[in-house]
Amino acid sequence: MNIQCKCEWPVDSKWIECTRHKDAEGNPLRKYRRDWELCVMGSKGEEPGLAYFLAWEEDRGSGQTNAEPINPKPPLKLPPVREQVSNFLKAFARLAGDSFRCVGQEEFDRRVEICMACELFIRRSGRCSKCGCYGSLKARGRVWECPIRKWLSKALRATR
Repeated sequence: MNIQCKCEWPVDSKWIECTRHKDAEGNPLRKYRRDWELCVMGSKGEEPGLAYFLAWEEDRGSGQTNAEPINPKPPLKLPPVREQVSNFLKAFARLAGDSFRCVGQEEFDRRVEICMACELFIRRSGRCSKCGCYGSLKARGRVWECPIRKWLSKALRATR
C-alpha cells in the first residue's frame, strides 16, 4: 500500500482537519499531531501507522462512527547480533560451496516480492526479523532460502 497522505501539518496548530477521513457526522476528521503522523506513516504502508490508517479507511478509527480500540503490533526487532553473525556465516559457507552462483532476475524478483509482503520483513531497514538478513542480498543466492520457507533454494526446490 502506498496511498501517500496529502494532508500537510499547519504551522502552530494543535490539530488538522483530515480531508480523506470523516468523523461520525461526515465532517473532515480532526486529528491531533500523533494521529496525523500515524496516518502519514500508514498511508505509506509503514508500521506502526498502518493499523491506524486501515482503521480510518474502514470508518472505525479514533473519532469515527464505528471507532474501536486499535492495538498495533509491536515493532519488529532483529535477532541478537550473535545469531545474525551465525546465520551469515552459515549462509556464506553455503554460497561458497555453490561457487557463489546467483538466481536469475525473474527468480530474484519473485523472492523479493515475497519478502516485501512478509509479516516478518522490516521494510524500513530492508531486513528479515527472523534471520537478520538483508532481503535484497539473500534473495540473490541460488542456495539460500527464506528462514520460514516462503521461498526455497533452487537446489532444494529441484528435489521436490
